[in-house]
Amino acid sequence: MRMNSGPTIFNFHFYGPDRAIRIHFLRKEERKMWILRLNMSDRTYRLEEVPQAYKNLGGRGMTSTLVYDKVPPLCHALGPNNKLVFAPGIVTGTAAPTSARISVGAKSPLTGGIKESNTGSPWTQYLAWMRVRALVVEGLSSMGS
Repeated sequence: MRMNSGPTIFNFHFYGPDRAIRIHFLRKEERKMWILRLNMSDRTYRLEEVPQAYKNLGGRGMTSTLVYDKVPPLCHALGPNNKLVFAPGIVTGTAAPTSARISVGAKSPLTGGIKESNTGSPWTQYLAWMRVRALVVEGLSSMGS
């Protein structure tokens, strides 16, 4: 039997109270995880593949590691060099109960250290189903200043 050169997709349908959600599963070599970067300075976005060092991180581990690695330690917490990181938990997007959790982390204006908080929300499941491991808001918007 010959394998198709295109992506192998298996469709699963989950039916909620008011909608059907379709999930695609790709072959292992086609499963890429993404970091979505939103730049507020020039209002652009960039989708980049998750680096090998971050492959097994999610939630608090992802937010803290990204802030530690990418935010300069002496930058102002409310300045353009700080980053606000949203990262779904490692089991978010699975059938695990109460797994729709997301961690939010950044450099704290109060302490100057890395602060993290988490919450539960349905949109985190959608983010995980799109294989986005982190949503990073960076830069400083010119609107409202």
